[in-house]
Amino acid sequence: MTVAQLKSQRKTKKSSFNTYVKRRDAIKTIIDRIDSKLDDDVNDVNDQINKCIAELQDGLKGSSKVSKICSDMYAAKENKVGSDSTISSCRGYLSSEKTRCQGRINTLDSEIRYLESRIKAQGGTIYFWE
Repeated sequence: MTVAQLKSQRKTKKSSFNTYVKRRDAIKTIIDRIDSKLDDDVNDVNDQINKCIAELQDGLKGSSKVSKICSDMYAAKENKVGSDSTISSCRGYLSSEKTRCQGRINTLDSEIRYLESRIKAQGGTIYFWE
């Protein structure tokens, strides 16, 4: 195989490598947001529900429907990320995809280094912009 052909293969693999790195990093950002920001948002929503329940109980004392309304509102509270099966499942899929991307990145990195060694062995030069 010629140096030009090896460089062409390397360029293709570098492009794939960069695509997988961007994908992995985007997935990591989503997972990080699920783990931190989402629980904060759940806490904020639940705090507001608690305030509404307290105000309802204070404001409508004596009404027979208050306990039913408060019970319904309490049931509407959001689950933490770890307790919500849908979000946990989604996070699991994201983690699996991140792992898959990392595996592909590792493979491509190895293939790129192999191509680079072949290029150099044939007397070729690899410039940083290639």
